[in-house]
Amino acid sequence: MQMQRVTPSDIAQVAELFNRYAEQEVVYKKLPEAEFEHTFITPQQQVKKINLTAKAETGEVIGFASGSLVAGKDIAYVTFVLVDKAHRRQGVGSRLLAALEAALQQEAEQPLHKYQMIFFNPVTLT
Repeated sequence: MQMQRVTPSDIAQVAELFNRYAEQEVVYKKLPEAEFEHTFITPQQQVKKINLTAKAETGEVIGFASGSLVAGKDIAYVTFVLVDKAHRRQGVGSRLLAALEAALQQEAEQPLHKYQMIFFNPVTLT
């Protein structure tokens, strides 16, 4: 399994994974690919978005983690972590979360003192 930053060529697979569980296991609505990209990938003013995938040896996206940093703050926001049902209970989500926390720490302008889950997150999901 590989963990890496989301690339433009990953977006369709990641959006499909998100939509597979949206409105069922996940309370969020399904998002067309362009809206998914805008919500999770496209930078916002003063907000740096960090997105990771977990890929099987076949190259299939089996997990996704998203977080963000707001300029000038010492808090990171974990927006979303999702693992395909067939790959759960194998440590994929834990590894994604740990990799996301490391990436957020590395990208932060100052040492992070707190990770916030969803609440007051600058990336708004509906």
